[in-house]
Amino acid sequence: MEKRNLRVVKWLASTPAAGECTQCRLQFSVPLPALQRVSDAQESLRKQFTEHKCAGTDKAGTDKTDKAGTDKKETVRA
Repeated sequence: MEKRNLRVVKWLASTPAAGECTQCRLQFSVPLPALQRVSDAQESLRKQFTEHKCAGTDKAGTDKTDKAGTDKKETVRA
């Protein structure tokens, strides 16, 4: 199972403006007031990432959704 990490996906100059979880791809954005200071923006992303629960994975950490984000259907044939 891949360990989840926070990846910054959007920058405004040297300030992180948006990030995503590398495991579930949930996106996080920095509120406008926090964009005024780099440390506030970093803390906002870190807090959102730490508090989220990865969606779309089972307890074993395997992906339960296809690339379109819909549930995969399992077919059982007799």
